[in-house]
Amino acid sequence: MEDTDKVIFVAGKPFGVYNKAILMALEKHKKITVKTRGKHILSAVNIVTFLARIEKLKIEETKLGGSLLKGKDDKERHIPEIEIIVTE
Repeated sequence: MEDTDKVIFVAGKPFGVYNKAILMALEKHKKITVKTRGKHILSAVNIVTFLARIEKLKIEETKLGGSLLKGKDDKERHIPEIEIIVTE
């Protein structure tokens, strides 16, 4: 089971908020997971690759997947998901 402070969920907040959250989480833990799905995948990848380049973080593993979710019209849709495991 993952600790909640070891997982950063990327959604619609500004880029800098996630940069700070990831760096603060890495001060407590040696390894964290950045998760997101759908239209926020590009943001998560950009944030992690930026920090990997600037802060010399390592991208240990990337997991791709998806799930079926019901939309407002009750139709099921496949939504892509990504998990990026980051270490110092």
